[in-house]
Amino acid sequence: MALVLLALGLLGLRPSPANAQPIAASPLENANRAGSGFGWDQTWVLTLGYSRGVDQLVGLDGVQVDAGLALPLTQIPRANAFKLWLGGQRFWSAPGFGLVTASHLTSVLTSDPTGRKLGLGGELSLRPGYYAADWSVALEVAGRLALSTYIWHSERVRDLYAERYPDGSGAEDGPQDGWYWLPAARYHLGVAGGWLPSRSFELSGVIGFDYSPQVEGVIDNASIGGVPFYIRGEGAYRW
Repeated sequence: MALVLLALGLLGLRPSPANAQPIAASPLENANRAGSGFGWDQTWVLTLGYSRGVDQLVGLDGVQVDAGLALPLTQIPRANAFKLWLGGQRFWSAPGFGLVTASHLTSVLTSDPTGRKLGLGGELSLRPGYYAADWSVALEVAGRLALSTYIWHSERVRDLYAERYPDGSGAEDGPQDGWYWLPAARYHLGVAGGWLPSRSFELSGVIGFDYSPQVEGVIDNASIGGVPFYIRGEGAYRW
């Protein structure tokens, strides 16, 4: 059981890259947007994303749908870790003081010495701030929940369990592959902003603090003054 808990703790700490959609300037109506980003979010992460305004389709102002891919930089040569997301966001009372709400479904695959893990989860965020025609600044409050994770334990883990309990006295008959529910959660609090130097090009970024409650320990991340942090920037083309 201890090894299972260790694996769940690692899942909460290892690559679960943030969305490639930090707060941007007020959207163009029904605009397409494709961009890439780079930053630190428990590891160095490269992101690719696409979004589309759907105001006319849904009959509401400021609605976008988006999808993307995030890759931990150190794992790209091995191709054994990635994150996919699909969701949308809504601009309320923009331009001017307003609020952006966003929700996404996520799928994360990671692989490390403890085994391979496939996580399914969701993300919610609120971004109250000021959204001008060509720039924005806002507070970012976000939460991520791993709804369920399937774990394939490695032979190394099974061998370690056998060495720890050679007489079979462990509470369970070795590490159990399968689905584990609600294994991890993460919360973000930061400041985000965006700027449109032209009608077609967008720059955006975010910096903030990260909290990850874990089975063993409270936080484990690069830190500013002992507090875990995240930072990322993005460039995008709009048409």
